[in-house]
Amino acid sequence: MSNLIDAIVAAVHARILADLNLDGATGARATSQPTELGTKPGTPVVVTSTTRDIWFGYAVQVGDVTVLDRARHCYYYAAPNGPDKGIGSLASVGPTAGSKIGGSVRRVTIRNTSGVLECDEKAVAAWESSTWGG
Repeated sequence: MSNLIDAIVAAVHARILADLNLDGATGARATSQPTELGTKPGTPVVVTSTTRDIWFGYAVQVGDVTVLDRARHCYYYAAPNGPDKGIGSLASVGPTAGSKIGGSVRRVTIRNTSGVLECDEKAVAAWESSTWGG
């Protein structure tokens, strides 16, 4: 019976490591593989959740549960002038004047991800320089 339990524990452990994209020997996250939705780790993204939260950060893991490094929360975004409107503008041009963007946190885990938008360079610069109301 003990051998069966050991085999089950080993199988579950291997599955957890695979699901988390971790190396079994070192426990380090494999960073060269695309995440669940095809976004490469380190890619700047805007993430929305089913609770209507909006976050910007650098993808660590993307899926139903998304993990971002150097993340910033968007409390309010002002509609930009010009043709870029709506949530997509946060990934194409970034937050504009009047948006309320929180400070950077080291890492955030977002549950119930509803959308992942990969950012243009212009948007990344805007996110990195955004301030509360500025």
